[in-house]
Parts: sequence; C-alpha cells; structure tokens
Amino acid sequence: DDYRKHLIDWEVYYEEVLDYESISGIPTQAYRLIEELKQALNQRIEQTDKVFPNNPDARLENGKLVLPRPVRSPLHHHYDAIDQQLKARMVPLNILEVLVHTEKWLRLSRLFHTLSGKEAKLTAYDERLVATLFCYGCLLGPTQTARSVRGANRKQLAWVNTHHVTEERLDRAITKVINAYNRFILPKFWGTGRSASADGTNRVAGAMERI
Repeated sequence: DDYRKHLIDWEVYYEEVLDYESISGIPTQAYRLIEELKQALNQRIEQTDKVFPNNPDARLENGKLVLPRPVRSPLHHHYDAIDQQLKARMVPLNILEVLVHTEKWLRLSRLFHTLSGKEAKLTAYDERLVATLFCYGCLLGPTQTARSVRGANRKQLAWVNTHHVTEERLDRAITKVINAYNRFILPKFWGTGRSASADGTNRVAGAMERI
C-alpha cells in the first residue's frame, strides 16, 4: 500500500528528530548536512588526488581512466582437495536454514531489543528476528517475504525492523558472526582471515575482531 500512510506525524517527528540525530550522527538541519557533505567530499577528493599517482589499480591514458584487470592471487596448494571434500560433505541448505542454525549457535537475538533498551516481550522473538534478518538482508522487503515464508506477517516484519534494529546493533551482530567464523580453520585456506567478500564486495574483517 501507500508507504506515506505509515510515516510518523509531524508532532512525533519534532519529538524524536534530535534523538535520531544523536543516534545516527546525521545532522537534521539542511545547512549543516550540506556543509558536512561538502567537507567530506572535498577531503575525499584531496586524498584521492594525493594517492592516485601511486595507485596500482588505476591510471590515466589519453585523459581516460583505465582500470587494469587485477592479478589473481595463486591458489592454496590444497585448494583442489578441499574443494572436493566440501562438495562431497556439505549438505545443501537454504538461506533460512542457515540463519536458523546461526541464531541457535550465536543467539544473535540477544543483541537486538526495543529502542528503549527493555527486553523484547514478543512471542517467538528469535523466529521473528530470523525472518526479519532474512527479509531485509536479502532485500526482499516485508511484502515479498510474507508471500515467500510461511507464517511471516508483513506488518510484524516491518515493526521488528523499525523498533528493534539499528546500525549499531547490526554491527555488533556482524562482528559476532565474523569472529565466530574466524575460529574455524577453513577460512585460513582462502587467505589471512583479515577480510571477507560478500556479493563481490570486499569487507575488512580485522577491525571487527577487537570489538
């Protein structure tokens, strides 16, 4: 339906906008936001200009930006054997099953609670949180998730996301998952364990370990 029907009214907005600014760190006054964005952009431009001549992954030719194909790192000498063992032993799982197992092992639901800080009183909270993480983590949205997952409710998914999930809590959950994953031997066969790749996007993992 029309998303505008679910927006807060102006009275609630003015009551909570300063809390939003303190939590998110994003200025809520237009002139401050524009000024910060300009400063951040100028700083990034200056940094890029300084390091570009020594950038091994980009160069300028005839006024055009050229991005050479990256050199592939050599595979571990046990790669083929490990790959065969994985294919032989791993049982195919769907994403929801993986999230359910992760919740049982790590109890990620304990990292999420109401914005007031009180413990959640929802029934089957861990199941609702798993469905919410699946919903927004896979970018399905509550409507499509409700159509795809038996027992899922569109409004409940959106409510949990709005009232229980923040960037800070997601960062804590990501940290817990990464640290748990790094305890296994397997990741070391693919590299140092200081970074991870998700959907082709490189993520620095080392900084997470100390949190």
